[in-house]
Formats: sequence, structure tokens, C-alpha cells
Amino acid sequence: MSERLLALRNVGKAYRTTHGLVPVLNRVDMEISRGEIVALTGASGVGKSTLLHLMGGLDQVSTGEIVFGDRMLSEMTDLELAGYRNRSVGFVFQFHHLLPEFTALENVAMPLLIRKGGSRNAAYDAAVAILEVVGLSARLRHFPAQLSGGEQQRVALARAMVTSPAMILADEPTGNLDAGTGRIVFEMIRHLNETFGVTFVIATHDLDLARYSHRWLTMVAGGVADAPVIREQ
Repeated sequence: MSERLLALRNVGKAYRTTHGLVPVLNRVDMEISRGEIVALTGASGVGKSTLLHLMGGLDQVSTGEIVFGDRMLSEMTDLELAGYRNRSVGFVFQFHHLLPEFTALENVAMPLLIRKGGSRNAAYDAAVAILEVVGLSARLRHFPAQLSGGEQQRVALARAMVTSPAMILADEPTGNLDAGTGRIVFEMIRHLNETFGVTFVIATHDLDLARYSHRWLTMVAGGVADAPVIREQ
């Protein structure tokens, strides 16, 4: 049986607006095992991105608890949460968010360069190594504007991987790409998963991507269930 990496227990999330509380998630219970690829599908606005933000410590739950390993995120100090985001979790988004004034190498090295006490040379060495893994060893000195959309997203994957995280949270990583390029990016995700054992949780509208993940969950009306599931909203 695979080791549990992350657990969500009765998780709820609501946002306060001028019109009162707006619920987004309600009583979400799920577990993520170490080394698996989990796809989350569901209609726009159902809470996929919110769920990823909560898993990554970018936002706090309104009710319930998220447990990483044996630690509850709500019990972590701000410093511990920052360390969790920098060391245990990697993030990939639909738009790559690469810094345009820096090369691919510099963008990938950035998470290691901002760590206190880290070696600059070691950061660049790690960046070179992971860029080679994603097939971009010939693009180290290229700026984002000089790269194709698929190459930019592979740089973003490399940046998420460079800290050797236990888990990568990917929000529509192929949503801004054509079908062929998106398939290449997903194959790279599978390669990284198989090579390094890193866990991926992917929010996506791409049902083909979901089908080829280890586990496919669908979000309906603020909850999560095994897919495929069809319910009236």
C-alpha cells in the first residue's frame, strides 16, 4: 500500500464578500499517496484552483484540516509554511509566470537562489541538471520570449522540480497549449513522476490527460468524487 503524503479532512473554504460568505468547498475528504499522479476535473468555478491553493499552503482552510506527512498545515508557523512551500511543494500554472528578463537557467535556479545559505554554484548546477531532464539543455541561455509555449511550460516544470519537492501542484498546465504540445508536456510530467517519484496533483479540463493519470477525481458542487461522475449542478 502506498504511503500517504497528504490528507484533507472535512475541508471547507468560504470567502467573505460584501454580500456575505460565499462557500467554495464543502466537506472535502481525500488522500494523496506518495508517487501518484492525481487529476482533478470539474466545471470552471467549482473550486479546483482553490483546492490546490489550500494544499500548497497558499491559503488557509475555513473548516477542517490538511495534513502533510504528520504535520497539520494550520499548526505551522509562517516560517514553517514558507519552508513547506519552498521545499516540499512545487507549483506549475496555466501561464508559466517566467521572469522575462531572466534566462531559462536563471528562472529555474531562482527558487534555490532565494534560499538562505544556499550555494549559487549548486543552484545553477541543479538547474542545469533538471533542464537536461526536460530536454532543454540547448535552451539554457534563452529568454522566455525566445522559447515556444511548450518549452516555456517545460521550464516552469523544471523550476517546480529544482527544489526536489515531494509534490507538485499543477493548475491547468496544458490549458494554454495546443493538443499536441499539451501531450508533450503531460508526457514530461509522467517522466518526472516515474524518474523521481514526485507526486503530481493536476487541475485540468483535459479529459485525455485525466484518463492517463493514476487517479481521476472530479469536483462537483464543492466536493470531490471518483470520476467519471455526472451530476446536475
